[in-house]
Amino acid sequence: MTRLAALLLAARWSAAAPPASVAVVVDAVPAAASFRTAVAALPGNGRVTVVAMDAGVEADPIARGRLLARLARADLIVPVGERATGFVLAEREDVPVFFVGAASLVPGGALADPGVSGILPYNVAQSLAAVRALGLSPLALAYTPGYERIAGLVESGAQALGVAVIRRPIRARREMGPAVRDLMARARVVWVLGDPLLTREAGFAFLVEQSIAARVPVIAPGRFEVERGALLATEPAVDALAGQAVERLQAILAGGTAPDGARIREAGDGAHVLYNRALVARWNFTPGPGWRGVP
Repeated sequence: MTRLAALLLAARWSAAAPPASVAVVVDAVPAAASFRTAVAALPGNGRVTVVAMDAGVEADPIARGRLLARLARADLIVPVGERATGFVLAEREDVPVFFVGAASLVPGGALADPGVSGILPYNVAQSLAAVRALGLSPLALAYTPGYERIAGLVESGAQALGVAVIRRPIRARREMGPAVRDLMARARVVWVLGDPLLTREAGFAFLVEQSIAARVPVIAPGRFEVERGALLATEPAVDALAGQAVERLQAILAGGTAPDGARIREAGDGAHVLYNRALVARWNFTPGPGWRGVP
């Protein structure tokens, strides 16, 4: 597990004044149960409330208003998972946010906000080990502004394994077509980081279309993309992710410490490699030991 990484550089409290109220918002029932169990063991857990997002809350004005009212009373909001993180980042104003495990719905612009911190579900080392096992080099890396640090982790890890890397920032939708075509022509695999520009709707559909046509697989942030045409992703175990997040919360509730790393971190060990069964069969790849097929 990683230790606290100075979560709130622009927060409404200092290390001498820890948050009086923390709202943990979880968008899946199994994850909510894991977080309730982990939070219950925290010293000072009376300041932490775990809220499960009900299905359809975004579309129900009354339920949405009630949830926002609860979050408005918190000094720190901790969204866990994709839906919760997307909801909180869209609605927050000046309340600091520490997201946990959101793979594809964190815009690069939010990562640059000093009031936003969190744990991305990527496990760079495990993903790179999968790339190497499949013999996919060079590796192209597509990312939006805000994801530079994660791109740097991928590049340095790949170079240590002898995998060549081509980096390409994509700053706007109009750059998507030329950038993806160029990367597909120069690389044997394309790794996309999690900005919705690259991982949702038309942008991701175009990426998959080009991947199939060029026979160049895609490594993506999470399960959502693997189910829709990416070849590989990693997925952290819920309990391990909860433990990593709660360790940080414990430090926050105790008053925090001096910064010991970046605000945005990758998940720790214990992730699973996910692979798209249909694409593995189509391209005659052999899954590694312990990999999990999707669907």
